[in-house]
Amino acid sequence: MVTLPPPLQKPRFDETYGNFCKSRNVNHDPRMLSVDGRTIDLHMLHRQVLLEGGVGKVNQKDLWAVIGARMGFVSFPASDTEPAKSGPGVAGQLAHVYKEYLAAFDMLYIQSVIEQKKKQMIQQNQLNQNQNQGNGHPNSGPPAGPGGPEGGVGGAMNIGSMNPQQRPSLTPQHMQMMVQYASRSAAELRAQGVHERVIQFVEQNRATLQRNALDQDRFRGQFRPGTQPGQGGLSPGVVKDS
Repeated sequence: MVTLPPPLQKPRFDETYGNFCKSRNVNHDPRMLSVDGRTIDLHMLHRQVLLEGGVGKVNQKDLWAVIGARMGFVSFPASDTEPAKSGPGVAGQLAHVYKEYLAAFDMLYIQSVIEQKKKQMIQQNQLNQNQNQGNGHPNSGPPAGPGGPEGGVGGAMNIGSMNPQQRPSLTPQHMQMMVQYASRSAAELRAQGVHERVIQFVEQNRATLQRNALDQDRFRGQFRPGTQPGQGGLSPGVVKDS
């Protein structure tokens, strides 16, 4: 199960989202962002979706109306059994706005944090092994590859068994694995035992995946030096109200 990072605090969101929109040529339609004369707060929408576990959970639990109410668009006050909700029109508009303007940004943010954690784990494993060797303890084996357990052949087989309709809903971890595979040739992937369906998926989407890798590098660069994505002095998974 993927543990999502906490939402970005507003100053960091404004900076990174602004740069994201410039790099992707994202232009916002004021009419789409307007509800009853009020402008939808994209940072608040980003925050509420991540607090609920991501857009997949929001769609699964049909929480757009609940999120709408939290953002101030209350049509149905809370009862003893139900939370406050917005009307269905607002709920649908928020879902559309998120898909158009925030879905790709949040996916990139999540992937970047996951990749950063993996690199930190690899570095820690290598440090522990060096310490064990220095203390005369046998090496427990090589550190996990860039994808960890998910990045091995087993993870690829799970992707390969998906039908084409399922592939667009890849988890952030699986999508990160595809991004890593895009830097290798089809022959290299076959030599590593990667499932043929995965190789086909990578070949069909190689340009997009490689662009995503470049975006991730730029995205991670915005958090250097010192501060890491979403932390602001906090560890991933700990959320502080802004």
